This record gives sequence, C-alpha cells and structure tokens, in this order.
Amino acid sequence: PSKRFDGVGSLMRAALLLGAAAAAQQQCTQRCRNECNACILSYAIIGARKAGTTSLYRWISAHPDAVGYGLNRGPRAGEVMYFSSDKLFPAKPVPCFGNTCQQGRACVNNVCQPPHQWYNHQFPCVSGRKVAGEASVAYLVHAEAPKRMFEYCSTALPKIIALLREPIARYESQFQMRVRLKTRGYTPKSAADADMRRDVHAFCGLTKNHATWYLHPKPTGLFEPARNGVYEGVYVAHLKRWRHAGFSVHTLFFEEFFSEERQADHLRDVLRYIGLDPTKQDAHATSKRKYNTKGSDFDYFPRHAFSSFAQRRLAVLFRPYNDGLASFLGRPLPDAWARWPNATGDACDESAWPRRPGW
Repeated sequence: PSKRFDGVGSLMRAALLLGAAAAAQQQCTQRCRNECNACILSYAIIGARKAGTTSLYRWISAHPDAVGYGLNRGPRAGEVMYFSSDKLFPAKPVPCFGNTCQQGRACVNNVCQPPHQWYNHQFPCVSGRKVAGEASVAYLVHAEAPKRMFEYCSTALPKIIALLREPIARYESQFQMRVRLKTRGYTPKSAADADMRRDVHAFCGLTKNHATWYLHPKPTGLFEPARNGVYEGVYVAHLKRWRHAGFSVHTLFFEEFFSEERQADHLRDVLRYIGLDPTKQDAHATSKRKYNTKGSDFDYFPRHAFSSFAQRRLAVLFRPYNDGLASFLGRPLPDAWARWPNATGDACDESAWPRRPGW
C-alpha cells in the first residue's frame, strides 16, 4: 500500500509542477516574459552550418513582431549556443552554495539547475504576442541539445527549423570559411582534400563495421559539433535524434529555399509556420538582403576546393545517408544532391588515395 500511495503522491507532485509552469507561462504573457523562469522560445533554427541560417534568421527578425538575439553580431546573429554549452549544462550535478547558485540558477534539492533565466535575459523584451527565436547551428549535431531544449520548453515546444544543404558543398564551404577566418588552425596553405581525408579516416574508424548505425544513432553522438565535416553532413542521424526527443522538425533545403523565383514565398511560409503574420512584412524586399557573404571576396586557390577524386569518394560515402534522409522525410531530395551518381568503390579504403591530396 505504501508504494501505491507513493505513486499517487508522485503523480500529484507532477500535476502541481505542470500547473505551476502553466500558471507562470500565463502570467508571463502580461509583461516581458524574459523575467519569468519559463520558456520564451517560439522557434529555433538548428542548422545546418553554412546552409543560409544567418540570412533566414535575419529575415525573420526583420518582422515587426519578431524578437531577435545579437542582430549587431554580424554572422553570429541568433547564435546563443545555450543548449549546446556543456559549461552551462555540466554532466555532474553542481551543489548549491548556501542555497544559492551563480548566474541566476535555481536551487532545487540542493542542486543548481540550468540558468534558464540568464538565457531569457539574452533577448530583448518578449512581450504580448511577440515571437522570440534563435539560430544556433551547433544544435543540429550536439547530442544533448534536443533533450535540454525539451526540458526547458516542455509545456509549449518551440517550432524547430532545419535548413539543409547538399553535404559535399556544405563541407567545402565550411572548410573555405575556416581558411578565410584562420580559425581552428587553418591557414591559406591548408588543403581541402587533406582536411577531408582526416575527417573520413576518423568517421570511417567509428562507422565502417556498423553500416546502419544512423538508423539508431547513439544518444551521445559520434563527434562534437564542428569537429568532423563528414559527420555534420549525415543529417538523417541528427534529425532522428531531434524527433526521438519529442520535436517535429520543419526541414527546408538550401537549394530550393534560396531560389530567386520562390524566395519570398518560402519566407512567407516560414513566417506562417512560426506564428507570424506574413502580411506585416515585405517578404520580397526582405529576402533580397544578403548576409554572411564575405567569402566571395577572398582569393581562394585550387587546393581550397575538393578535387574530383575527393568529391567522388564523398558522394559514395554520403549516398546511403542521403537515401536514408529521403526515406525519413518521405520526399525526394533536390536534384543538386545527386552528385557523381555513377561513382563507386569503398569510400573508406585509403589505399587508393593520392599521396599528396589537394595538391
């Protein structure tokens, strides 16, 4: 009997917590919701990296009812990177010190909780029917981000948007950005093929003997965000993780979304999806603005692009994952994704690689 009453007590406590969260959410609609320890997110663009997420976020933030983060931060606009921060979400519980915690964290059962109120204050005032959102590209790949966001917004889940780009083109664009900015040890002397060979070696070392690993991706992930260009392009595994966490992901394709003829229409569709009135914004004029395109002014050399040999190997490697993505989404991929359709061989066999890739 004691176990039965304990179960009833647990249900009652859960009901009280949900009721309190709902009451807090309702109360917050009367003023700046940032001041409450409740979810203020209406939408989140989770990636992919180098797929036009900065432009899409800025276009949405230009709407009069949208509240954006870091719009003065250039290409980092919208990138709060909160749910991918392992420092803010430590793996081991952090005990409270004198019933208090840093960064405005709540203290529950002598354990410091994630600093949700600190996160809320990163945004301007979210009042009335205003819509707040962010665009952190690390969320697509980070293994813990879906679960963390679900726990933060469990009473009203935000709309999730994934903007995907053909993985070889996305990978090459990411490499060129790092060469231009000289980040992560990259310099103008870096070669795309050498970078790709290193990533393929690491990726194949973990997946070669588990061809269907992506059907049931590991909860911990294979690599951290931005650590392996091949892994970032295995979109089907990342989207499965988000769906498993309880989210419905609205998936868009870079090659279709940014077509000149339909760009404004696609923006209006996104505004409707996240709950904004598209008639309040000139979508045609807004979608003409270009963001994060400084790379077009940089002097790239042939070694900064993948060779045809490397592209064929990558096409073979990505093919089963792209097929899995089409099956997962229930629709065909854009024609631009069918690169090197006749390429064959073992993408993980390094014996056939040139001695000096990229030169």
